[in-house]
Amino acid sequence: MTAKKKQVDIPIKPDVEQWVYQEAAPKKRPEKLKRLTIDIPAELHRKIKLKAVQEGETIAQQLRRLLEEHYR
Repeated sequence: MTAKKKQVDIPIKPDVEQWVYQEAAPKKRPEKLKRLTIDIPAELHRKIKLKAVQEGETIAQQLRRLLEEHYR
């Protein structure tokens, strides 16, 4: 019986220029978020929640997208 040799993938490191430019690239700060609280009818909330679940999103994601589209 022959022993199997293990293979280990070693990632290739970037060359000096790639490394310098990668480090020099400005980092984006995450956008500051603010909380918005509104009262809506229970039936509207149910419809929004159902649509969000069907589309695999949260209510916050759905409403954020709608507001961004409206207030471009």
